[in-house]
Amino acid sequence: MSTRSTIAILNRDGSNESIYCHFDGYPEHVGKVLLENYNTTSIVQALMRLGDLSILGPVMAPAGGSKHSYNKPIEGVTVAYRRDRGETECLAKRCESFDLLLKSFAAGDCGAVYLYIYDVTGEAWYYAECNNPMSLHKLSWKRCGVNTMPKTPKEMRKPCLGPSLDPINRHRSKAPKAPKNLAWDDSYEEEPEVKESTPKAPKAANEVVFNLKKLVYEDKVDNTQTLTELSAQLVELRDTMNVAFNNISKTLLKLK
Repeated sequence: MSTRSTIAILNRDGSNESIYCHFDGYPEHVGKVLLENYNTTSIVQALMRLGDLSILGPVMAPAGGSKHSYNKPIEGVTVAYRRDRGETECLAKRCESFDLLLKSFAAGDCGAVYLYIYDVTGEAWYYAECNNPMSLHKLSWKRCGVNTMPKTPKEMRKPCLGPSLDPINRHRSKAPKAPKNLAWDDSYEEEPEVKESTPKAPKAANEVVFNLKKLVYEDKVDNTQTLTELSAQLVELRDTMNVAFNNISKTLLKLK
């Protein structure tokens, strides 16, 4: 019994192409293979040009001169109906609306149990299941049965996008409106944690904190330092921080 799936690529304008994959469509196989081997726009576009698939393998095409066919496939190589069995009506389906792609999956077209979507803008994979077809989730290593995320070469690492920059969320607003019952999952719980160094507090802030600790834990402060003066210093620090945050916000707006 096969586990069918649909594999799609979502372009910047909301249009998309999709192909059908007949075998092993569950995340532990197709999802894992996609994350490991089909993780750039150019590679996914090449996969779409193959058309409908029988089996998705980690290698898209056989090495030059190797004999690979539907009946005698090379282990680990993708098996495509058009290339490897000579079928002519197995091209990728193009759709101008992201909404229509989701509706097609929800309607059970081609009997797919899983839908995998590669977002070109965010360069990330998302998936949906047939038992909740209108709910998208970011495809994670953990969902694919991999508990420890493989190490990524430094030159391929990308900054983690926050929910406000979520590419799928962006298409929700620009593309034709999705059905009202569509539940968007903007979570990034599987993204590797990015540790950032905490900037050192200014000298004045350190002095205020030190004196406050003395007041709270030792019930005493220096004779020259009163609680009123501490409060005034805190207010001054607050105003300084507000000015700094405003300057940072203006700079970020100019960069967008």
